[in-house]
Amino acid sequence: IIFIVVTSGSMLSIWYRVSLEVINVLKIHPKVKGFQIMNDNGIHLISSYVGKWIPDTPQRRSGVMKVFGAWQSASNSSPVEGLEVALKRYAKANISLSIYIFGDDYTGSSYDAVVDSVEKLNRNKITGKQLAKIHAVGFMYNYATNRFSILMREVTKRNGGTFLALAT
Repeated sequence: IIFIVVTSGSMLSIWYRVSLEVINVLKIHPKVKGFQIMNDNGIHLISSYVGKWIPDTPQRRSGVMKVFGAWQSASNSSPVEGLEVALKRYAKANISLSIYIFGDDYTGSSYDAVVDSVEKLNRNKITGKQLAKIHAVGFMYNYATNRFSILMREVTKRNGGTFLALAT
């Protein structure tokens, strides 16, 4: 599992809720070979695990979530960079991979370029099969735009995933 989490000011203002949803996703995957957490710019939560999987143990999950709870990292409110890093670095033909994107806004320009780029990166060049299922959780509130939802609905639809919008 890879989590890509927007770390913008608006997301940090609801960080406790975001943390609970990350924990909920981990709970629906009680046993995985490893996991990774990075922000929307592709910056890893734990730099010593760049390019490696964080081992999945109850103690490790708990420790990672403690670090996550205090995480503050610069963000441009665009999960595109993080998703590209995740696919280039971790998606392999011989592993089962789910990517979960958590966000509330998208500041990029073109939707089509992102959707096309993700589709190319998420394909096995030999077989054409999809490498990862991409899911997204949108945190909706009064001041959020619909740009994140628009992009993530299409990305998840084309990549075997699900988009879930949550009111905050």
